[in-house]
Amino acid sequence: MGARATQGMAQPRTEIEGLQMSSTVGVVGCGRWGSVHLNNLLEMKRIGLIGRVVACDLTEKTTQSFLNSDARYRTWQAMCKSEKLDLIVLATPNNTHYPLGMAFLAENIKTLIEKPFAPTFEEAADLIQQAKANDTVVFCGHLLRHHPGVIRMAQILLEDQIGNPTSILYRRTSLREKPQSMNLLDGLASHGVDLLAYFFPQRFDFSVSSNFQPSAIKAESTLLEFSTNPSRTEPHVTGRIEVGWGAAQERREIHIKGDRGTTSLDFGQHEQLQLNGINIQLESSSNPLLAQILASLTCDKMTSKQESAILSTVVNMEQVKTCTTRQS
Repeated sequence: MGARATQGMAQPRTEIEGLQMSSTVGVVGCGRWGSVHLNNLLEMKRIGLIGRVVACDLTEKTTQSFLNSDARYRTWQAMCKSEKLDLIVLATPNNTHYPLGMAFLAENIKTLIEKPFAPTFEEAADLIQQAKANDTVVFCGHLLRHHPGVIRMAQILLEDQIGNPTSILYRRTSLREKPQSMNLLDGLASHGVDLLAYFFPQRFDFSVSSNFQPSAIKAESTLLEFSTNPSRTEPHVTGRIEVGWGAAQERREIHIKGDRGTTSLDFGQHEQLQLNGINIQLESSSNPLLAQILASLTCDKMTSKQESAILSTVVNMEQVKTCTTRQS
């Protein structure tokens, strides 16, 4: 997504319900993905959607690379003291998400926490409770939920256009070598796991294939297989999540097969998806990162749907990591 982070934002927008054009957004953690957020926010400021963008990172060299931001800080305490923040994007190392998220929410600041939201259900529930107790909102950075193709695909399922879903394939392979600070499940598989929670309310049972090592993958890879419990009343759904670093080809796609048709989406494509082999134009081609920030800025109250969305994905990720650990 990073290479397309500012796609579709050439034209200024002047009226968005609930949006304060003077909003101040801070990014805490300005590494690889934090810098993508910063560039996206600076473009939003340029076209008049927000008023101020500030950066915070422990490393001075990192923050100095964003001299076009309105202010730069070395500590989050200094940033919170000096700025009236409408939203914080938290893109620090994974093990800091929970303590920093709790601190920002205690300051009554809306907080968008990058994936993984929290390592356990208990900590995820703590973050949600902290937001509600301080009359603010916490969000999770699963930006594919804001992809126009994913939104259209959900509509296709809701309208029963492919019948009962029977199988799903999510594939995410990256040209990048495995980053030292990111594991495969949190880095690549989590978006696929989150989309299961987005598309299907039922719980999935996960297993890990130990024999998945495609020749095209030079670094780390894994295959997650999943299914619903066939004893439940919902239709039985099975599928695969294939992910890997160091691939020969960058692939970001999802395919859903039903008993009366199929739908497929390339996540690098913001203009169309396929329905039964036919290209369908999307009504919106806005980039997901922009949509995610706008949704965060214009939401003022946690809803039960938001809580459920966050917690369902955390539960699924806990199960995935448990079965992965058990296998190893």
